[in-house]
Amino acid sequence: MKANSVRRTSKELIKLKLEMIDYKGGCCQKCGYDRHYSALTFHHIDPSKKKYEWKQLKHMTIQDIKNELDKCILLCNNCHCEEHAKGLT
Repeated sequence: MKANSVRRTSKELIKLKLEMIDYKGGCCQKCGYDRHYSALTFHHIDPSKKKYEWKQLKHMTIQDIKNELDKCILLCNNCHCEEHAKGLT
C-alpha cells in the first residue's frame, strides 16, 4: 500500500460515500432522486479523464477523492444507465 493511502472499514466507506454525495449536491443532478445513498453513483463527464475506480478511491485521501469527483456528476442508478445508453437506440 502506498505511503499516503488510507484503510477504511465498511462503516467508514458508507460514511465516506455519504460525505461525497453531499459534496456533489446530495441528489441526482438529472432527476433529483435522493432517497437512498446506495442508488446514487458518480458518473465521469469525460471518461478519458477518469483516473481512478471507486475501489481504488476507498484507499485515497479525501482531497484525492474530491479531485476525482470534480470530474463527475452525481446520478441515480436509473439516470446513470440512461446516460450510458445514449445513442444505443
